[in-house]
This record gives sequence, C-alpha cells and structure tokens, in this order.
Amino acid sequence: NLNELDQLWISSSYSYNRLAVAIAFSNFGQADILTENHVRIGLSCNLIDPYMQIGAGLQYNQVAFGANDYDNLSRVDFDFGLAGEYAEVIYHFAVYDINRSRYTDNDPETEIGYRAGIGIQSLNDFTVNFEISGRKNDPTRFHFGQEFVLQDYLLLRFGVVTEPTLPSAGFGIIYGKLRLDYAVNRHSRLDESHSLGLSYSF
Repeated sequence: NLNELDQLWISSSYSYNRLAVAIAFSNFGQADILTENHVRIGLSCNLIDPYMQIGAGLQYNQVAFGANDYDNLSRVDFDFGLAGEYAEVIYHFAVYDINRSRYTDNDPETEIGYRAGIGIQSLNDFTVNFEISGRKNDPTRFHFGQEFVLQDYLLLRFGVVTEPTLPSAGFGIIYGKLRLDYAVNRHSRLDESHSLGLSYSF
C-alpha cells in the first residue's frame, strides 16, 4: 500500500584525452520500510573516434530494511559495453550482471542481461531510438523513443516500452551549460512515475 516512492540519482563524469570516468549514487524507497542504495563507477576508452568506444562499470548494491529484525543485504555487479557512431547512426550494446551475483545464497541465480540499440539522427531536429533488452528467462523488451528539437533550447520526447506496454513523455530545456529534464512514465505497479533531472556541463 505504498502511495509514493522517491528515487534520488546523482552522477558526474570527467573525460581526458581518450579516457572518461564516471561516478553515480542512487537512493530509492522509504527509510522506515526499505531503501535501495547503489554506488556505480564507470570507465570508458575511445578506441576509434567516433566509431567505437568501450566501457565497463562496477556497481555496489545495498538493500536496507527499516525493521531491525532484518540484516542489510549487499552485492556487487559488473557490466561491459560498447558504443559508437557511423553516418549519423549511433549504436550501443551492453551486457550486465556478468558476475551473476546474488544478495543471499537462497536467491535464484541472476541471469546475464543485455541491451542493444541504435539511434538515427539523420533527420533535421529529429532523433529516433530503437532498443531491445532482456535476460535468458525473461521476455525480450522492445523500446522506442523519439526526440524533437522545437527550438535550440526546447526538446520534446515521447517513448514506449513493451512487456508490459508502457508509454512515456517528457521535455528538456537547455540554457547555456545548464539543462533541465522532466519525464512522466506509466509504471506497471506505481501508475504514473515522474522524473526530474538537472545537469550542468563544465
């Protein structure tokens, strides 16, 4: 009977020559019931600019229970992927949970997950994105999204994902090095879920 759950996500990245490093922190849930904390470190290398970059990520996950009767649980996940651009088509492929870690020995074994997609930017002020994702024993999910550039400072976005079919919409506002993003998603269990992001490039 949870009416509201909040998620906070903070991230930063820095690039130098062909290398880039990123760090992120996420907190989700309610402190008096259950919270999930995630700390991620990522590293990427630009092999052939702009055709191929490879990257890897390490994520520490913790589940903390509000009740004192339960011990906190933790695990570490490892991911790997590649991305690139050719003739205004952006592509990416990633595998995650490679080490198949579990919170407890009683949990079912984690299956390796995958994501693959392309983004087409050849149209003026219009971008289309396609992606598939899944695991061995889960149904394949199809993702579709599009972004319109109405003005240099205003972006509109629409998307949908399958299994189950859930729509989303949002916008972005760019002012110099500052960027504000908002999205609303139809969640399978939480109904409408709102996201607000603020980023600054320096």
